[in-house]
Amino acid sequence: MTIFIYMLCAFKKFLVIGSLLTLCINASAQQPIFIDTLVASPFPLNWNVLPYYNFKGIPYYIILENDKAYACADKSKYLPQLPFKLPKPGPFDYDGMPAWQKVENGYLVGYNNGEWGGSLFWFSPDGSENYKISRDQVQQFVVRNNELLAIAEGSHQGMPFGMLNKLVLAKGKWISEPYLKLNTISHSITVSDDDLYVVAHKSILKIDKQKNIHVLLDKPIWGSTTIFNTSVIICKNVLYCGMWEGVYKYDLKSGKQEWLSLEVKK
Repeated sequence: MTIFIYMLCAFKKFLVIGSLLTLCINASAQQPIFIDTLVASPFPLNWNVLPYYNFKGIPYYIILENDKAYACADKSKYLPQLPFKLPKPGPFDYDGMPAWQKVENGYLVGYNNGEWGGSLFWFSPDGSENYKISRDQVQQFVVRNNELLAIAEGSHQGMPFGMLNKLVLAKGKWISEPYLKLNTISHSITVSDDDLYVVAHKSILKIDKQKNIHVLLDKPIWGSTTIFNTSVIICKNVLYCGMWEGVYKYDLKSGKQEWLSLEVKK
């Protein structure tokens, strides 16, 4: 009986220590990591390893602070939380991965539901009112000067129908207007000066103010994989892309690609 009690106490102690370690690891993952301290390593191309990244790994988001790039697992540092709860998902509406953008009279919230489409809504500042703007399958929003744009994903059985749409407030109502066909499966977008940078599934694009599309890279190291990206920024002529369990780095001048693991330099 004494041995049983001892083993029970030891097991409880093990659980407590394990829980504390988990909390410490999670808390550590929430803290921004200065990207220049990360170690370059081979990209995880092994198909036995890849499923871990999207389904069990931690997605990292790229943020810019004081002209420095950081990676963080805390999504709210990249996309500040809404001041209200979104409606429960229903058939064709409020269903899928949401993204949002604060506007002068509230919030625009877009939903991306993959093969099942998406939807775009306006919400009042407290979320008590809303209306449907379109069936846009929004991935992300971006503001360039006074233009509010959104990547509208669109693919079916591998066929890409990606778009950039422009959001306009007209007579008190938000509307979505076609801006530019991308014809690619796109994930993330950012702006630097007057240029837009789009990270697509198999390319990196630059779009200038005249809507000209420049292919910066058509063979990114992730192109043959299923590892998705979460976010992208430009910092000092370097493109950083947040992914699962790591950061992708692309030098816009030299064209050099690197995969940065979450291992910090010693």
